[in-house]
Amino acid sequence: MKYVLVTGGVVSGLGKGVTASSIGVLLKNCGLRVTSIKIDPYLNTDAGTMSPFEHGEVFVLDDGGEVDLDLGNYERFLDITLTRDNNITTGKIYQEFEARRPPASDARPRGLSLQRWQQDGGRGSGPGARLFGGQGGCG
Repeated sequence: MKYVLVTGGVVSGLGKGVTASSIGVLLKNCGLRVTSIKIDPYLNTDAGTMSPFEHGEVFVLDDGGEVDLDLGNYERFLDITLTRDNNITTGKIYQEFEARRPPASDARPRGLSLQRWQQDGGRGSGPGARLFGGQGGCG
């Protein structure tokens, strides 16, 4: 399995989605099986729970998932059917961690914590954050 990552920061309207779709078409025309995943940094679980003034229009998938318009481009360009699982948001990741949290009656209580990304040799001043489950950042 090979991956192609198209990134361009958080600036909207650069053409990242159309570029990813076009690359997908080229790969598909070479006989490769292609799918697409969109990763969005917002804390909402999907684009449908955001204000249209914040996010803009949403695309509704066959399974009812309300996602970014880019997924509509992926479906049309690649002639594939995507599901809500092809759209990953920070909110979905948090929701999944919460669903896996042990019950309060568990003898070994654990929590979720956001910790600084240790990109700078352990001093904790690197950009971003890493999500950990459990105590000590590894459990």
